[in-house]
Amino acid sequence: AAAAAVLVSGGDHLGCGGGQPSSSARGRPHQEVEYELYVDSDTQSPAGHTQWFYFCVRTHDFRGTAHFRIVNMRKKKSLYQQGLQPHCYSVRRNRGWQPFACEDISYSANCNLQQRGISRSGSEGGIRPDQHTLAFSYTVTHLDDEIYFAAYPPYTYSMMSGFLAQLDEHAPARAHFQRSELCRSIGQLPVPLLVIAQDIAPAASGSAADTAGGTDSAPGAASAAAASALAAAAAVLTGRSGSKSPPEAAEAQAAAAAAAAAA
Repeated sequence: AAAAAVLVSGGDHLGCGGGQPSSSARGRPHQEVEYELYVDSDTQSPAGHTQWFYFCVRTHDFRGTAHFRIVNMRKKKSLYQQGLQPHCYSVRRNRGWQPFACEDISYSANCNLQQRGISRSGSEGGIRPDQHTLAFSYTVTHLDDEIYFAAYPPYTYSMMSGFLAQLDEHAPARAHFQRSELCRSIGQLPVPLLVIAQDIAPAASGSAADTAGGTDSAPGAASAAAASALAAAAAVLTGRSGSKSPPEAAEAQAAAAAAAAAA
């Protein structure tokens, strides 16, 4: 689930679609702004956990420091208390996803923040004292920039589909895997299933299990050969993608992970 608020330029200061700007944002529009954000519950979480977030800031004519507080986190303890930081990606900087670009990271119980007078009331029902707040700051240095913030660099369905399409076009890798549809997601998107084995492509008419079982080579050698071919393909595709955008940066990481998993 993505963050409920996406920030856009709003006149003399950054406007927030789902949170509320503090009074300090209006007082010093081009120097410092502050927002309280709410995130939707994580997908497929009956308990309503709120740990994943992903939103974008468009700076337009703003340059300064933006303070964010995600005020409805549910976990009492978090790795943000042990040094974890939100990841961010600046289109203008074009340095890929940065894990240490944010500042002043804190994770505290809302009851403690309200007692200290730090947190303000939210839009609907106010801030719940039994939840927690993740706070962090980011210094905007480029005008007309798009800055993405996420709990971790995202890997989207379209990025996965794009990578599989490139893998289909890579001849050395294509000989060692078969792709089929495992099932449909909740959103009715095809969930791909990849079967990896040595020289599996010519036996497309048979089942993946029969093909894998009928090979004369040792299972370990077949797995190593298939993993080596896919690792080489992943390395080639990773080299092509570079780090020009958040999807490509995440795709490179996923390619390396897929090769490691196959091995």
